[in-house]
Amino acid sequence: MSNEAPYCEVLRAFVAGEASFQDVEAALTGVASFTYTTGVFSVRTPHGLDCRIELQPKYLRPMLERYLAFQADEEAVSVWATVIRLLDCFSNPPALDSLPDAEADSIRDPLWDLLSDLSSPGVFGRITRPGVEEALEELAQQQKRYDRVLGLAPT
Repeated sequence: MSNEAPYCEVLRAFVAGEASFQDVEAALTGVASFTYTTGVFSVRTPHGLDCRIELQPKYLRPMLERYLAFQADEEAVSVWATVIRLLDCFSNPPALDSLPDAEADSIRDPLWDLLSDLSSPGVFGRITRPGVEEALEELAQQQKRYDRVLGLAPT
């Protein structure tokens, strides 16, 4: 990680809910530009981002827990999920690529589906406390599958 661009740590902190969108925007000045017009959020990274951040369900939990603790509101959660979906530095663990497509999809799709739902509350429905509690339960189950595939679960 020492050869990574300086903004990578800010992006990791952002996934954990420890950095704000404004922190990300500041860290990516000159590297990425964000626009929000008429309900459409977009990002432009002309030269790509010089880091790769693997996502697992457990990495999404802190931000959702912040929401339940009234430390983040619906808009912050929606922007958080949108930024994660839009930036190409966020990806699945490479170990999933070695699985048959159907199995890999069944493991990775729920994480990205959740981010999609959270990033589009106008389309998929408001972000609610019961919905986030349910999502946290699902993330716990998904993490068990990730751990088995990544060799982290006891056999």
